[in-house]
Amino acid sequence: MTVHVGVTKGTFRTLLDADLFLPESWDVDRARCQAAGIPDTVRHHPKWRLALDQLLRANTNGITFDWLTFDEGYGAAVPLLTVLGVMGQRFVGEIPTNFAVRDAPGAPPGGPTSG
Repeated sequence: MTVHVGVTKGTFRTLLDADLFLPESWDVDRARCQAAGIPDTVRHHPKWRLALDQLLRANTNGITFDWLTFDEGYGAAVPLLTVLGVMGQRFVGEIPTNFAVRDAPGAPPGGPTSG
């Protein structure tokens, strides 16, 4: 399984980066990794961390993104969402249904309002 970052502009589409995602259960089973040809240097890292590293590599190389999109697996990673917010990176992502929305740090959870 891989984590990758791609870009599209008009009709142009390409992958910019990819990393092998190694589940924790595989990371502790080095014999299984060896049989699959996975080097000992490849270890388990959360998918969101691999994605963030890819984004930072792209930024270091002068590549910026107007928008990012991702699924709930990444949207559940509060550290990733925090870094994206600090970076000012716009994104559209799925988040878990049990996430609370706050207007400000420390404010009580709120929901949609009418008016």
